[in-house]
Amino acid sequence: MIGSGKSRFAYMENSLLNLTKMMRAYYGKPVILLIDEYDALKFAVKE
Repeated sequence: MIGSGKSRFAYMENSLLNLTKMMRAYYGKPVILLIDEYDALKFAVKE
C-alpha cells in the first residue's frame, strides 16, 4: 500500500516516468505528457 507524503509523490513520479518511457519505446520518439487537473474537482466533491 502507498504511504503518504514523500513516498506517495515518489510512487507517482516513478509511474509517470515509466509511462513516458513506454510511450517513447512505442512511438519511437520523445513524448510530452500533459496532465490536466479537471477531474480532481469531481473526485474531491464525491468524497
